[in-house]
Amino acid sequence: MQEAPTKNIDLREYLGIILRRKMLWIVPLLLIPLLAWGGSFLIKPTYESSTLILIGSSKLLSRSFSSLIPGQEERVSPYKVEEHLKVLKNQILSSGYLKRLITILKIPPDESVVRTAYEIKGEFPDLEMQELVLNLQVEKLKGSFSVNFRGENLVEISARAHNPSEAASRAKTLAEIFIEESLANQLLGIRGALEFSDEQLAIYRKRLWEAEAELRRFQEKLLRESAGADPALAININSMNNALDLVKMELENLKSQINTLEGRLFSSGNAHLELSFSPHLQELKRQLSSTNNQLKMGLTRYNWLDAKVVAVNQEVHSLLDRIEREITKQVASQFESKSSAVKNTLEELTFLRLKEDFDQQKLEVLESSLEKLNRRLTLTPKNQQTLERLQRKVEENRRVYELFSSQYTGVQISQAATQAEAEAKFKVIEPARIPVAPISPDRRKLLVSAALLGLALGFGSVIVAELSDHSFKKVEEVEGYLGLKVVGTIPLIELAGWRAPKKKAWIYIAILIVTALLIGLAYLAGSGRLSFVL
Repeated sequence: MQEAPTKNIDLREYLGIILRRKMLWIVPLLLIPLLAWGGSFLIKPTYESSTLILIGSSKLLSRSFSSLIPGQEERVSPYKVEEHLKVLKNQILSSGYLKRLITILKIPPDESVVRTAYEIKGEFPDLEMQELVLNLQVEKLKGSFSVNFRGENLVEISARAHNPSEAASRAKTLAEIFIEESLANQLLGIRGALEFSDEQLAIYRKRLWEAEAELRRFQEKLLRESAGADPALAININSMNNALDLVKMELENLKSQINTLEGRLFSSGNAHLELSFSPHLQELKRQLSSTNNQLKMGLTRYNWLDAKVVAVNQEVHSLLDRIEREITKQVASQFESKSSAVKNTLEELTFLRLKEDFDQQKLEVLESSLEKLNRRLTLTPKNQQTLERLQRKVEENRRVYELFSSQYTGVQISQAATQAEAEAKFKVIEPARIPVAPISPDRRKLLVSAALLGLALGFGSVIVAELSDHSFKKVEEVEGYLGLKVVGTIPLIELAGWRAPKKKAWIYIAILIVTALLIGLAYLAGSGRLSFVL
């Protein structure tokens, strides 16, 4: 059985078809990229700005948030990383964050959002228009943001907008909201403990004041009963009680101020700073302490209002002024490189600590002197028992109050430490910048895609035209159709002095005109002389 002859592929034949049908693929190849290039100027440009946040490891992280950071305690699988990223995206792009963004930046709603809101309002009249517009605006705004991980602990927040400044401000503001909310979540437990300690401190401060007031009223009663026997003693005890109350109040204020200043130094990373006392400052401190000894000796001989006791108190004020000036001088010389705020905080803290020590010594002197004076009062057994009971009540309340005061101080320091470490944990290592070039439309990609599309359409047109053309193109086709041998062929003959018009010359002219128009429009749009807005 004779095999059918194999049909060889003749590349020249296909090349001839491409050349013969060149207008079908040249026109789309040129026209579609030109149309795409010109049309790109009709598209409103879109700009993108990104900010990069470093989330460092910290023991202060809450367990729920620590789980969002891969590599915190153990290596996690890619699946878990993807889940963590999804949770983080939902957190950053939540409605609460975006509503705060809209409020802070005062972003107005688009006309399309308002129209959609009116349409929904027509179907559901019970809905609030303002809330409806805000929710629709949030949903639309959510599509202009993206959140991605760059490595294990780098979070990138990107924002897109038609205005480059808006894109930068949106990315920056959303990052700030994320950091602020994350810090608030971490400090929530510390704040709860601080509020509890503050409440308990206020309760026992009130109880201590009530117990001291009750003791003072009873002592005044005793003084009135003993006034007939020794009026000067009653006046002296009353004056010392007032002085004792003033010292206690001053000590309480000093402790509160010292805690605040210590937290401020800790937050600025200068908790280790401590002033080295110069010999002159140490001498002034010694002289200040010796005034308490003078006061103790004076109160054994004279009353509180005696001129010698008043002179001691005046000397105390003079020494405190000199100490304050010397501390300012020493801080300026020992910490020249520090900022003015840090130096001022250190000056005030050093002075208040020294004054607290002095007032504590003064308190002990007044209490011991007052106790000696109270012994001189004539007490019945019943009054003695009542006095001891009231004194025990005051001491018990003072002990509990000091316990909560110490706890409150510890919580304040813990809050300052948590605040400092948490703020160091979230660090913007690449702030959002105003983009100089739009990300859309990308004219290079657009031209390449349009050229490929034009080429595909052109060759598709060639194939369709060739399949639909049933004319004879080769001698073999004529012989096969007629069953006769072709004896000869006559080539196309052009008469002398006459040239046949070129077929489809109008296509070339049209291409030149369209190309010139598109190039002109592109030049005008690029130079800013012409703008297109959809």
